[in-house]
Amino acid sequence: MSPRGELVAVKRIHPRLVLSNAGFGFASIMKTLSLAQHPHIVPIIGFSQALGERIIVMEFVGSVILDFYLHENADGASLLDWNRRLRIAAGVARGIEDLHEGVAWHQI
Repeated sequence: MSPRGELVAVKRIHPRLVLSNAGFGFASIMKTLSLAQHPHIVPIIGFSQALGERIIVMEFVGSVILDFYLHENADGASLLDWNRRLRIAAGVARGIEDLHEGVAWHQI
C-alpha cells in the first residue's frame, strides 16, 4: 500500500541482473519512464536503488498475470483466443513504440 492507502505493485529486480547492468543509468531511465502516459503502459509511481538493489513501484492493475490467461486453465483450453492475444500484442507494441518515440524525444 502507498502512503495514501492505494494498492501498488512492487517489482524487485533480481540482484544478479542489477550487478550485470550496474552502470546503465537506472535512475534516469526510471525518471523518463515515469513521465510516460499511455493506455498500454502501467504508470510508474516511484523507484529505489541501492548497492545491488533496484525496486520499481507501479500502479496495481490486477491480481492475475497475463501468463495465467495464456497458459493456466484446468481443462487445458486457453482463456484467451488468438484474436484477443493478437489485440493484446498489438497494444503492447503500440506502448513500446510510444515509449521509444518519447524516450528519443526526451534525449534530443
